[in-house]
Amino acid sequence: MVLLGKHSRSSSGVSKKLETALFNKWYTVDKYRTADDMFAKVLKANRDTIHGYAREKFIWGDYSKYITNRVMNY
Repeated sequence: MVLLGKHSRSSSGVSKKLETALFNKWYTVDKYRTADDMFAKVLKANRDTIHGYAREKFIWGDYSKYITNRVMNY
């Protein structure tokens, strides 16, 4: 739902804030330090077949960017 809301003009700001809060929780509380950990444990999808899950693939990419930006800006 957050993924779809990011592309809507009326809800993009709220969706981006929710996404950042969710990613922050995954990184700090749940200790998913890599996008692959999150993909397997939160989305419960097989990493070997990532191309078969379109939405999960976008979430994986966004979380990967989040981790990179968080580590580089630390």
